[in-house]
Amino acid sequence: MRPHGLTLIRMAIQSCEQEAFGEKSGITKGDNSESIMRLIWALVHSQNPSDVQRGIAMLEGYLLSLLVNPCIPSFSL
Repeated sequence: MRPHGLTLIRMAIQSCEQEAFGEKSGITKGDNSESIMRLIWALVHSQNPSDVQRGIAMLEGYLLSLLVNPCIPSFSL
């Protein structure tokens, strides 16, 4: 049986994914850098190693895209 906390973390990650990929109403795909950062934050703070690795890979990709195209809107932490 999975602890209740892990279920809440999984739900938070799923919610962030929906927001980051524009599946929630009112969110446009072009204006989602903050949503993506919330997803990355949720992933790297997960206790699931594959989630952590996914979050690190997403952050690395995002940072590389900033090097290639510095005009990408920044986000506040």
